[in-house]
This record gives sequence, C-alpha cells and structure tokens, in this order.
Amino acid sequence: MKIIVISCILLLIFSCKKSVTLEYTPPEIVSGNTGIDLIENSGAEQTVYIIEATGNVEIASYFIGGDDADLLTLNNNTVSLDANPDFEVKSSYSFEVTVSDAEGDISEIQGVSFSIIDVDETPPFV
Repeated sequence: MKIIVISCILLLIFSCKKSVTLEYTPPEIVSGNTGIDLIENSGAEQTVYIIEATGNVEIASYFIGGDDADLLTLNNNTVSLDANPDFEVKSSYSFEVTVSDAEGDISEIQGVSFSIIDVDETPPFV
C-alpha cells in the first residue's frame, strides 16, 4: 500500500510540471538625451554626461559614437569633453551612447546633446 501511495504522489508531482518563463529585457539607457551644458573657457576634460542604464543582467560595457564622439572621452560610464569649451568655435555637441550587458545584448541607441554657454569676452572699456 505504501508503494502505491508513494508512486501516486510522485506521479502527481511530476505530472504537474510548470513551465517557467524567464522575463528578459535588454539594457535600457535611463539617463536621458541631454548632457551637462558647459560655460565656455571653463577648462578641458569636464564631464558632460553620465550614462545610467538598467537591465536584468549586469551592465558590462559602455560605448559612444556619432557626430562629435571623436571630441569626447569615455571613461567607464562618464563622458567628458576633451578640449576647453569655446562657444565661438563650437556652440553645441551631439553624440550617441549604447550599453551592453554581461550577456552581450545591446541597448537601443540614445542620442545626446549639450551646449556651450557663451560669455561676454570683450574687455571692459577703461
């Protein structure tokens, strides 16, 4: 009798398999599309954007590209302007960011822009 009951219990357990669906989403950039505006002539190598992303799997890599990417530096998730900002030379910058997670999945491209704030550089009249 014990063997029959145990067999029935095991049969019941194995026949009630549930399928498990893993919810997966690729990484998503949540830091927006606007960088940090800089005042002209305020110094080189200033931070202009910090990439923040979420996902089910740990973020592994950050990337920049686009129009002005060659004028910027990416260090981990921080983007900085290489040169001293000069409104008369270039008044705004645009670039693109993406991230990848530990599984190798890549986020959608996020366009980012920031501006250089003009200051009056004319010497005072004496």
